[in-house]
Amino acid sequence: MTKLNWPFKFGYHVSASGAVWKAVERAFLLKCDTFQIFTSTPRGWRRPPIPEKDIDKFLNEAEKYNLRPIVIHLPYLPNFASPEEETWEKSKQVLTDELIKANLLDADYVVIHIGSHKGKGIEFGIKRVVSALTEVLVPSEFDSKRRLLLETSAGAKNQVGVKFEEIAQIIDAVNDERLGVCFDTCHVFAAGYDIRTPETLEKVKEQLDQTFGREKIYLIHANDSKFELGAGKDRHWHIGEGFIGKDGFRNFLSDPFFQKIPMILETPIKEKDDDARNLLTIRMLAKEALNS
Repeated sequence: MTKLNWPFKFGYHVSASGAVWKAVERAFLLKCDTFQIFTSTPRGWRRPPIPEKDIDKFLNEAEKYNLRPIVIHLPYLPNFASPEEETWEKSKQVLTDELIKANLLDADYVVIHIGSHKGKGIEFGIKRVVSALTEVLVPSEFDSKRRLLLETSAGAKNQVGVKFEEIAQIIDAVNDERLGVCFDTCHVFAAGYDIRTPETLEKVKEQLDQTFGREKIYLIHANDSKFELGAGKDRHWHIGEGFIGKDGFRNFLSDPFFQKIPMILETPIKEKDDDARNLLTIRMLAKEALNS
């Protein structure tokens, strides 16, 4: 398969431990086309600044290895739908900080988990998210060529963004061209959207077009699901070994629309070669999809 007719870009969420620029080398050594990082610890609120020398080296390494797009993922603690004022304020502060870092690192996308309304109801949660994103995005200098991406949710209790209609409501209300969507295959499958066959995938595409529109999807998180369709459980699994399966991924990768969107893998790491093995598997399935 020549590069001329190979539409795919596959990458991984890689560690930035030690220094942020080391993530670029790790992605290159893993043979990624693109990569995603946390800029600091994903399990804390503290956001130390990135040293200028590390920023310069990150930019140089990314250009040297030609790895694009560059994706920043927000840490786990922010909750933009939270009814708790302290959490909500901290979430906005973290997002503001990450948008600034995206400019500094010349990142293309910043991905966020939308959050949970904690039992206050979906309309409350949506309004809370809209307010938070509007307050942060409108006054920010987040470059207009970059995108803040709302990640599709898996369907756990009280989550916002499980249904495409909910994401559409947020995008319409915020009304900012910098806002887009990250389509997580495990999450949408857990939420009840079946991407495994041509017929069901066509229906999913129709639902996308009837809500926020396919053109709003800038990134795919390519993950298999450890649980069955509609289980509402966010449990990523190895490509082809879960309930989406090899046939499901082969079908998904056969679709010309999704082929052109960069894909980041976030599959489990239990063994040393798990990342390389999953990348090899999805590339093999992509090759089979193109040849089918």
